[in-house]
Amino acid sequence: MSGCSIRAIWILNPLDAVVFSRRFAVVEKRWRLACERDNSGGAPQPLLPTDAELAAAFGERKAREGSARGFGVRASQSSPGSDSWVDDPITRHIVTLRITREEGNGFTLWPIILHIRGSYCILALPFVEPQQFKAYERLSRRNDCGSSIGEKDNLSSLLLNLPCITGAFMVAHTVGDIIMGDMVDPEVVVSSSPTVGGLLDSLTGSIGISGISTRAKPAAAPVLGSSTSASSVVGAAVIDKLVSDALVWSSLHGLVVGDRSNQRSGTVPGVGLVHAPFSLLPMLFPKECWRQACELAPIFNELVDRVSLDGKFLQDSLSRTKKVDAFTCRLLEIHSRMLDINKKEDIRLGLHRSDYMLDAETNLLFQIELNTISSSFPGLSCLVSELHRNLINHYAKDLNLDSRRVPGNTAVSRYAEALAKAWTEYNNSNSVVMVVVQSEERNMYDQYWLCTVLKEMHGVTSIRKTLAEIDAEGQVLTDGTLMINGQTVAVVYFRAGYSPNDYPSEAEWKARFLIEQSSAVKCPSISYHLVGTKKIQQELAKPNVLERFLENEDDIAKVRKCFAGLWSLDNEDVLKSVMEKPELFVLKPQREGGGNNIYGDNVREMLTSLQKEGGEELAAYILMQRIFPSSSIAYLVREGHCHNDHAISELGIYGAYLRNKNKVIINDQCGYLMRTKVTSSNEGGVAAGFAVLDSIYLN
Repeated sequence: MSGCSIRAIWILNPLDAVVFSRRFAVVEKRWRLACERDNSGGAPQPLLPTDAELAAAFGERKAREGSARGFGVRASQSSPGSDSWVDDPITRHIVTLRITREEGNGFTLWPIILHIRGSYCILALPFVEPQQFKAYERLSRRNDCGSSIGEKDNLSSLLLNLPCITGAFMVAHTVGDIIMGDMVDPEVVVSSSPTVGGLLDSLTGSIGISGISTRAKPAAAPVLGSSTSASSVVGAAVIDKLVSDALVWSSLHGLVVGDRSNQRSGTVPGVGLVHAPFSLLPMLFPKECWRQACELAPIFNELVDRVSLDGKFLQDSLSRTKKVDAFTCRLLEIHSRMLDINKKEDIRLGLHRSDYMLDAETNLLFQIELNTISSSFPGLSCLVSELHRNLINHYAKDLNLDSRRVPGNTAVSRYAEALAKAWTEYNNSNSVVMVVVQSEERNMYDQYWLCTVLKEMHGVTSIRKTLAEIDAEGQVLTDGTLMINGQTVAVVYFRAGYSPNDYPSEAEWKARFLIEQSSAVKCPSISYHLVGTKKIQQELAKPNVLERFLENEDDIAKVRKCFAGLWSLDNEDVLKSVMEKPELFVLKPQREGGGNNIYGDNVREMLTSLQKEGGEELAAYILMQRIFPSSSIAYLVREGHCHNDHAISELGIYGAYLRNKNKVIINDQCGYLMRTKVTSSNEGGVAAGFAVLDSIYLN
């Protein structure tokens, strides 16, 4: 690797902020002397960019080129001097940054080696002679530049004469190995570094990774240190200010839940409030995948409605499950009784949420589940987006982020609009919307946000009732009208009733049947509820099943593309694979609410136990391919305390669907929910205590 010297190294996190940098003064002095000789006393070369300047230039390039790597192919938006203008795919790995300074004296950095490892971008700037740098500048502004032209003077031929490129690649890869915990004793010599071990050890400490030595490969993945250092987007002092401001903002703006330590917090509003758990800054998310998820929402809305109308499909698909799952059996009994009396739901309202994860290996967006009942957090998720925009705007200089890249979140207003329009379709100005709630609900403020918007924006009154209260106070008149304590109910909005725990006695089941009998608009109806079960999700993923409900081939392809592997447990080949590699699968029961899925070695143990029991017990579960998203450093704030950890995220897209007979009134994507959890946690429910609320930062 002789002949390779490195001028500087930078490491950027997923938010495009520099978390580590090292400039090598001896090499930089050589560069400046070489430039002076080449300029023959001309203007001095500018100093290397600050971390903020470098981060800004990297973000600008990524926005222009379309991704961190770019594509290297000239397009209509390419400009002379840009990587894609050079029209060579090698610019996915050897990039150019245009540094802009306030005084207007910009300059170019080239060749920068770009290596992406995990969620980090490693940039290494090697020493090249000024003549080689000028040759590239001339090349990058020619109309006919590019290796595709076949010219002798092209980028490939220029790079072949730069042995420092190979050496810089080795340095960048070595740094990447350190970050991910794969470092062995390096055989890399970096000019001007007193000791390679000293440089690399200081690097691991600076980005907050402890327990990694450059002398031996660790046995396990790296563990974050307890102290917040340069692994932060900014320094520890600014982090403390961010946390303090975020906690105040949350308290003032209603980003709150009930405090579990206060026994009355789930029953009496205003008692025992604590901020909802949240991520301090938004999570990076690809713009293409965001658009894909949003485009899927109206397709899934329509799919739910069409499947709900096929009573035989629902009954047949869940026929084995009901034999071993008492909860599903009771739901199917109500559904069957509605089929027997030919009960029609002319006005159908669905407030859904489809949850996705981005698979790191394939970079594909996979659906985790489709929620058709009690899609929570439309209120609080909007507040988290506002919080993150507020923090980014107030700490613009420290964070170097753009609040416009945090998408606006309209979930609460769009859900309220859908409820109001359903109320209007019912056509009784004296009626109310009834929210079905649990007897203890620490997430009541998310629900109150929705009811408040419903009242203030649409003038619609809502009431809150448990299933037990509905049984005690409710009746259905001969014309189908649902009455609760003398009030006519136009719309029933379920924020309970999705779990067996919500039916502790026959009274709750009687209330659910009473509601289904009525002419009130149900959100969801019993058929919509059943469409959201895990078994139906698995059935829809089978070949040719989507075609039964959707006609548009493009829509079918879009839906099928987001399906992860889904299997029933009567497939012997799949069961064999699970026993061999259980870590690649998730075992899911027919349950909602978080904390129910089975992972890792527990999958093998549960399947072994179920097989020993025999019978139909396996039918109570489905198998799903386990998704492994990329992890990144996140700051998680819970109960007033902030800690940073490796975290992964799950994106939920809200959808609203309203139909009156043949007229579709609403079919829209309504907003989003981002939940972030530490990588050591399998489950993702916020209310269940596994995750925190987050928003997204588009890249």
